[in-house]
Amino acid sequence: MVKSIGISLFGIAAPHALSFLARRRYPNVTFGYCAHANYCVFEGPNWANKGSALGHVRMGRGSYCAKECRISHCTIGRFCSIGAEVQIGWFTHPVKHVSTYPGFYSKVKHPLHYHTLDQFVEEPDVIMGNDVWIGDRAVIKSGVKIGDGAVIGAGALVTKDAESYSIMGGVPAKLIRKRFSDDIIKKLLALQWWNWTDEQLREMAPYFSDPQELFHRWNVWKNRPNQYFERAGVMG
Repeated sequence: MVKSIGISLFGIAAPHALSFLARRRYPNVTFGYCAHANYCVFEGPNWANKGSALGHVRMGRGSYCAKECRISHCTIGRFCSIGAEVQIGWFTHPVKHVSTYPGFYSKVKHPLHYHTLDQFVEEPDVIMGNDVWIGDRAVIKSGVKIGDGAVIGAGALVTKDAESYSIMGGVPAKLIRKRFSDDIIKKLLALQWWNWTDEQLREMAPYFSDPQELFHRWNVWKNRPNQYFERAGVMG
C-alpha cells in the first residue's frame, strides 16, 4: 500500500517538477500547467501551453504551441502558431530495410538488441520557417521542411516538404492551394517582415490585412529619410 501510494505521488509530482525546472531554465518562456522543455533554445518571448513537452527544439521569437503538443528535434522560426495536440518529429523507422525493428539498426537499447552501430538517422530534424500555422492534431514527420508562411490543416499527416505560403491538408497531406499569387509570395519572402524590430512591426501592423498595401507603406517608410529608420539600419 505504501509503495503504491509513493508511485502515485511520484507520478503526480514528476510533471510539476519538470515544469518548475523548465521555468527556471528558460525564463523567457511562459509554460502552462505541467508543460516542460529540455535541451532547447528559445529566442523569446515564447509560450508552451498546458501539458506540452519539447525536446531538442529551437524556437524563434514570438512562436508558441498550444496544449498537449509533443515536439522533438525541430527548428521553429519566428511568429509560428502551433495548435493543440500537435506532434512534430520523434522517431522514424527505415521502411527500406529488411526489418523496421530498431534492434537491427540502432545503438539505442531496446527489448532485443542485435546491432552496435547506427545505420539509420532515427530523428532527422524538422525545419519550420517563419509565420507557419499548424492546425490542431497535425502530425509532422521527422525530416520534413516547412516553408515560410505555410499552413498545415488540422489533423493533417505531413510526410513531405511544404512550400512557402502553401496550404496543406489531408492524410497524407497534399497541396490544397497557395495562399497568394506567385508575385505576392516572392515579395513577402523578400520582405522578411519577421526580422523587423518591434517598433517597425507596430508601425506596419495596421497594413498586415492587405499585402499590397503593406508593400506600399513599407516602401514609403523605408525611403523616408528620418532618424527612426537610420537607427534601425534599414535605409535603402
